[in-house]
Amino acid sequence: MILILIGITSMVSALIFDALPILEIGKFILDLQKESLKIIIGSEFTDDEKQNKLLVISGKILLATIKLIFLFVLIALPLLSLPVIGHWISDSINVFDTLISVEGICISILAFFVYYYSKKSYARFRL
Repeated sequence: MILILIGITSMVSALIFDALPILEIGKFILDLQKESLKIIIGSEFTDDEKQNKLLVISGKILLATIKLIFLFVLIALPLLSLPVIGHWISDSINVFDTLISVEGICISILAFFVYYYSKKSYARFRL
């Protein structure tokens, strides 16, 4: 029962990961870092202008990083709620020990692959 619950929560985490714009935010942060490097290397701005532009870019990077951390917390939330759900189902089973065991890790990886391939197959066969 616990292994099925681990599989379901892993699939929910994969679904949440797929729905969130994590890769876009990561690309946005990389683009901002490239832009700041161009400003640092470039000679068309004075030092004060460079400092102001880099301060604005740093603020954008900070906000995007906070957003990215929040999204990772959302992804981990189903797995972090497993001990509470497991305690609600049965007092004698420690869900966290099962989750970090070899079986739990294998079930999580298997659930991710099942989700990935079912999504890939769905996209290929839909009208």
